[in-house]
Amino acid sequence: MRVIYTPQLASYMERKGLRHIKVELADARTCCSGFSALSLDFVSDRGARALEPKIVRRIEAPVGDVLVCARGLEYDDEIVFDLGSFMGLKDIRVEGMRAWSI
Repeated sequence: MRVIYTPQLASYMERKGLRHIKVELADARTCCSGFSALSLDFVSDRGARALEPKIVRRIEAPVGDVLVCARGLEYDDEIVFDLGSFMGLKDIRVEGMRAWSI
């Protein structure tokens, strides 16, 4: 498995002192339907140490590690993380990793 950060994401993480990306599941279940999506957050070294008991898988990345805190994810051979921005708020986008589906 190969993890790729876009240049924009890598430079943003370096500039802000962020070393890791945390991956969790965000579930929404109702009486008629349900879905799962990935929740991605930036994490510092200190935050990574606090997350240690919840980490299911640690994947080496170009900057720090990807800290997976959810079981049952599907991975492609290549995972690409990108930096998004909406009205000035930064977010992380990923291709090649998703919640398990039928």
